[in-house]
Amino acid sequence: MVTDPAAHRLHIVPQAGGPARSPTGESGGELCGSDPQSPENTESAGAGPPLIDPAIDRAALDAQTGGDADLAREVLDLFAGQCRSILPRLTDPALSRAARADLAHTLKGSSAGVGAARIHALADAAETAFRGEGRAPLDDLADAVEAALRAIAEGQV
Repeated sequence: MVTDPAAHRLHIVPQAGGPARSPTGESGGELCGSDPQSPENTESAGAGPPLIDPAIDRAALDAQTGGDADLAREVLDLFAGQCRSILPRLTDPALSRAARADLAHTLKGSSAGVGAARIHALADAAETAFRGEGRAPLDDLADAVEAALRAIAEGQV
């Protein structure tokens, strides 16, 4: 986990049955902490286990790679390398906010290409924060990246 004293905690999770919303109601996610057994967070109201937010959405990855397993593995390996390269620089307070915003933008784009929706949303929030005066959700972004790297390494994608 990366610690950045300027970072705040922003948990974004997709919501079943509609677009995800940010804490301000904008598209992109909603704050965690809602009841995982609520109808919004279960496969069907009152039945089934809570929906799981995978680090990498296999269907989105398949759409990007045409279902080619070898290409998917190559894209995932490239994404993992990019995450390992970008995250330490993104969390480096010695870099300018503009440079960190550019890194977040790069991570946002690459995460969209592999179906890493949580990383995409958090990188988007970080980019927006770095381009403005806000605080970037770097702890959550680091956690999301770690989860994706773990899923890739363990072959869960």
